[in-house]
Amino acid sequence: MSLHSILFSIVLLGSLTFFGWNARRLIGYLRLGKQEDRFGQAAVRLKNVLEIAFGQTKLLREPLAG
Repeated sequence: MSLHSILFSIVLLGSLTFFGWNARRLIGYLRLGKQEDRFGQAAVRLKNVLEIAFGQTKLLREPLAG
């Protein structure tokens, strides 16, 4: 095994360890949040999507900026 292969293996192992540690930390933060019912009030949610996303009501709230 050449020196390049050994160095590559060490850097790869270090980067995978760092990635795994950060992924575990971020998943831990996400698990702190409470559960939410995303399928309730479908009519109200659809109305909000149509008004805000397609109607651009937030953009036109401030006429000078919008």
